[in-house]
Order: sequence, then C-alpha cells, then structure tokens
Amino acid sequence: MSPNTDRRIDDRPLVSIAEAADFLDMSEVSVRRMIADKILPAARVGNTTRIRIRRADLEKILNPVVLHDHRRDPRR
Repeated sequence: MSPNTDRRIDDRPLVSIAEAADFLDMSEVSVRRMIADKILPAARVGNTTRIRIRRADLEKILNPVVLHDHRRDPRR
C-alpha cells in the first residue's frame, strides 16, 4: 500500500482505483484498462466521477480458478 493510504482496504468493501492498483501491485492505468475490458467490475458512486471496486472482486483477480486444460488430456 502507498504511504498516503490511511486505512487498509481489507476493512472496507469498496476501494478506489488507486487503492486497487496498490493492492494488485500494478498501475492505475492497468486497473482502468481491466475495468474497460470488463475483466474487473467497478461502479460509479452517485453523480460523481468517483469509481469504486469491490474488494471481493480484487481478491478474485488474485486467486483465479484453474480449469482443466483439455488440450493436454492424454486420453484424447
């Protein structure tokens, strides 16, 4: 987390793009790109330009589900 972040994100259900970038260890531009590409869900707050991301969605990005690769199935 960056030094100017007062609170840890794990005590809040919604985080900002900057906090999400710190949590995922990537740039804010990359987080915005993931949102635009619909990889990471996000929502605007009210009539503002503020965008918030659910902490649970960030954790899903870090813990992807691994599916069986049928191309490597020796039974084929």
